[in-house]
Amino acid sequence: MACALLALPDELLATVLAALARSRLEEPGALFRAARTCRRIHQAALAWICHVEPSIVGARGPSLELVGGGSGVRQTRHGNAFALAGPILRSGSASATFRLDFEGGLYLFQIGVFPADLRLDSGDILGGKRCALYVVSSSRGCAAVHCDGVGSDLTTGLGWRPGDTIKVDVTFEGGAARVTLSAKGKTWSKTLQGVPACGLRFGAGMFLKNTGATIVRTSVDTAALAD
Repeated sequence: MACALLALPDELLATVLAALARSRLEEPGALFRAARTCRRIHQAALAWICHVEPSIVGARGPSLELVGGGSGVRQTRHGNAFALAGPILRSGSASATFRLDFEGGLYLFQIGVFPADLRLDSGDILGGKRCALYVVSSSRGCAAVHCDGVGSDLTTGLGWRPGDTIKVDVTFEGGAARVTLSAKGKTWSKTLQGVPACGLRFGAGMFLKNTGATIVRTSVDTAALAD
């Protein structure tokens, strides 16, 4: 649903520009001013969509089922699975907050930003152009950031509980993305060099059956939306 809504303004803009190109506008600069106005309308429409559209999962692995009206997923079996949410990001800034859902004391999650073309059942849970917080139940609940295939030191004793949240902030700077992950009163910041051409999407990865993640809040600048 989100992708269709975000594509609509581009279609409208293309239609208006095509009509203007066929018209005979005598006044110098009229076509340019009309095109600039259309672009402003386009950006305003994108801002409004991001404001009113609830946080939903846009793509998910085959073993994940939607919950919470589409804002979350639950793993139906053991195995790697990813869910990607929201529009594709390439510039500007954006943030998303995920809630961890699990039963008992076992869990294994990744929460962060991932390539927009990530294979949703990928067995590569640590490598590639991603920047994510790796959350696992061992060592009394631990976490480490994996960014561009490099892992940070392990933080132990975090005592993760069902309902805990992880906030992901991303700001694009040139060809890189500065990613900040916040949870349990701690903050990890990394820079993902060489943002992939396909762009990035917020997402969650999980392995164990009956674990899941829900998007509870998102904020996206119109500048962050992919062209």
